[in-house]
Amino acid sequence: MEILLAALVSAAVAATVVLVALRRRPSMEVSPLTSHAEATAVPSATSEGASLPARRPAPSRVAPSRDDAEAELTARREEIARREERLRAQEDTLGSRERSVDQRERSAEDRARNLDVNAERLKEAKRVQVRELERVSGLSAGQAKQILLRELDDEIRHDSARMVRQVEDEARHDADRRARSILATCMQRVAGAQA
Repeated sequence: MEILLAALVSAAVAATVVLVALRRRPSMEVSPLTSHAEATAVPSATSEGASLPARRPAPSRVAPSRDDAEAELTARREEIARREERLRAQEDTLGSRERSVDQRERSAEDRARNLDVNAERLKEAKRVQVRELERVSGLSAGQAKQILLRELDDEIRHDSARMVRQVEDEARHDADRRARSILATCMQRVAGAQA
């Protein structure tokens, strides 16, 4: 892309220089309306001693136009150099970003591989642990589950029976308290009426 841009800019500068040169050139040449004989007559007339008005190119027009063209060419070259520098800076920035993204991708891939390896290690460690527990206990995993479920069932029944007893005790205690309160209220009413 940089080469293409440089080629385009170079072509534009070359075209501009050619156009500027062609515009300035007719003022220095002999007018197309004058004949070849008239153009060659000036040197021969001066050699014969006759004084003819000499035709001089206008140096004031040529020098400033050449200076203008050179100044314009220099300005365009500087602009091209600035643009090329900006493009290089952008390429450097993009290159560093690309390297950073590549490094991040590699890092992410490494992490993913490490996670997969660690997951496999954990699965294998769990299998080894289950086998060791089966060996130590002398039971298979299914048998151990059944024993565990039976123990949990017994524990739940025991806990539920204890909770039922506790609720019954609280209900009895609450019933006794209410019954006493009702009896006390009744006794007060009856005692007041007899007195």
